[in-house]
Amino acid sequence: MADPAPISIALRIDDGLRQSYLALLFLASCGEFLRNPIRQVLIHGRREEDLSVLREEMGLFGDLAVSFSVGPELPDAPTDELWLVGEPAFFFSRDLTLSDGFAISAASGSLALLHGPGAPTSAVPEGIVAFDDGLAANGLVTGKSLLDHSPQEVARVQQAFRTVFSNRAFWNRRYALCPQLGSGLGSRGRFQELKRRILTDFVVDPGHSVLDVGCGDLEVVKDLRFASYTGMDVSETSIHHARDIRPEWTFHLGSTEQIDPPGADAVICFDVLIHQPTVEKARALIDFLSAHARRRLIVSGYDRPVESRHIVYSHRPLHALLRELDGWKEPVKIAAYHDMSVYMMDRIDTDDDSAMPMPAAVAPKKCSPLVTVTVNTYNNQDQILRCLNSLARQSEGNVAVNVIDDGSEDGTRTLVTEFANADPRFRVVGGPNKGISARRNEGLRLAHGTYHLFVDGDDWLPDDAIATLLDLATESGAEIVRGSHLFYNLNGKSGFEVNPLEQMHQPEIRAARFDAVPSLTMLWTTWNTLIHRRVIADNYLRFHEDLMLGEDRIFLLEAFMACRSITMTKEVTYYWDRSDKWHGSLSRSQDPAQRLRAIRLWLALARRDASCSRRHRDMVEVSAFHEAVKILLEQPKMPAALAIGYHRLLETMDFPPRLLRDRTIKGWQGSVEERSCQIYDDLRRIGRIDCDNLI
Repeated sequence: MADPAPISIALRIDDGLRQSYLALLFLASCGEFLRNPIRQVLIHGRREEDLSVLREEMGLFGDLAVSFSVGPELPDAPTDELWLVGEPAFFFSRDLTLSDGFAISAASGSLALLHGPGAPTSAVPEGIVAFDDGLAANGLVTGKSLLDHSPQEVARVQQAFRTVFSNRAFWNRRYALCPQLGSGLGSRGRFQELKRRILTDFVVDPGHSVLDVGCGDLEVVKDLRFASYTGMDVSETSIHHARDIRPEWTFHLGSTEQIDPPGADAVICFDVLIHQPTVEKARALIDFLSAHARRRLIVSGYDRPVESRHIVYSHRPLHALLRELDGWKEPVKIAAYHDMSVYMMDRIDTDDDSAMPMPAAVAPKKCSPLVTVTVNTYNNQDQILRCLNSLARQSEGNVAVNVIDDGSEDGTRTLVTEFANADPRFRVVGGPNKGISARRNEGLRLAHGTYHLFVDGDDWLPDDAIATLLDLATESGAEIVRGSHLFYNLNGKSGFEVNPLEQMHQPEIRAARFDAVPSLTMLWTTWNTLIHRRVIADNYLRFHEDLMLGEDRIFLLEAFMACRSITMTKEVTYYWDRSDKWHGSLSRSQDPAQRLRAIRLWLALARRDASCSRRHRDMVEVSAFHEAVKILLEQPKMPAALAIGYHRLLETMDFPPRLLRDRTIKGWQGSVEERSCQIYDDLRRIGRIDCDNLI
């Protein structure tokens, strides 16, 4: 077999702040997955400043032959060779050998494989993912772009990207594209207020200067009254933004290895240590902070091991690194947030009578959990540890988990108790069987913190699920954020499957009002839905404890109606186990009397609330109509009084008949459609149901 033909690459960079990060990822994926030998790489910019980041970072690629050029147009590629030409528009995700021409056009740019003098002729091969689809707002690979990839293939992509990570390139793109995200949760919302309180209590002083290492977009400090402030950051975008906000302050662009600013009385460094890829770089940063702090140092980082991922690293406990510094008093932990600790240190020679507040006055502060997770479980001994381990692995660590056991009769209670004894974030509550609604209300009463999330004990979450939902809540300001899910073992089939109905009814929306999105009425599960606790508390949202079926959709509809805005994503944040054993979980009931009551409550809610448009109500009524007809057909021998209840329920319906054939409305089934149409026609013609149509 002939060896793959050599390939050359010509990248055009029109916007260095946004495209340099993509160029690094593209080249990393070439090195990992492209089987063609790379003859050379030409990187062309319209302006010299567009190339500055890439010139700095090319050492990450070893002996790769790279050259740069500047000018209005990218030089023409030779027509007798194999060339990849254009802007960084995609990355490779599987081993590939390129030969036939193709082209990709995306928002991030166009990139084509040219082979000979003709235009690209073939389809885009598998194993190529456009950056538009493959990267989330935080710059990480999204789950939805690699659904057809094995975990090993996804891990290879992530590891390839990790080896060429550039803080400067990453934050330039992040601040340019998503300024509302800032540096993430640590610079927004509750954590922002905590940092301001720390700085107000222990740094703000008319006679002392401040050096802020990793100042970002100034969202934390911009309104504080420092006598003298100097900020430094590796991102050009954030420095430009900071200078616009506080032009009287001093800012330096560059890393601690590149610049040496004047020292300050107090040096502060939030959320920078966790991005140092090696323990040597972490120590070097601590040494830099120490060398530039004349009196006081405040720094955040991890005190316990966390799983390293793309831009986050954990090496040694922060308090251990700080204790290695000479000339400083014992570090004092003054706060904790987002799975991190905040320490303050003063120099040994600091005058205890100085105007700066001293650590002795500090009482350690700790935020309440950002998210309380309620796990409901009943006889789930074969699945519960999978669920709890997925919660323990969450990249967002500021989480409390209440496991509510509904009188399990197998080994579930023993397993969850042992798990909670080993992890203080977990708590177990249980007792005799009360039913799912009562137990979920118990979880709501026990919840504290800012957000609440339900998880069923036989399901589990991807490792970044809670962080993804929180980032979206922070970015959009929505009070409810819902992710997508995958079926697992649906109908006995091993592996994951997409839920097509959910994909229809759950569009990508940001901070939308419920009255603008009628399809939200077709979402019936409370799990995988992050809800701000003020929505629950202010509206006293509770489950109907006499319901064992259909309780989710009533609660969720009430929550949608009560909140100010809703954000939805197609990012997968939940795995729903649909294997055979699922059907016995969580005390589920198929009692027709229960189902009739649940349908009535759901209908009444949709009909009376002003936020439900006619389209909202029509979708609910058609779905309820299908459900009621299906029950009547499946249970022809139900008690007469109960059958009359269903008949009377159907008689209240009023919607366009064509909707009964709308397959996107939840509850539609081909086997029921004709009967539903016949029964609805009877109701409209003669005002009652012809019972022959139920036989």
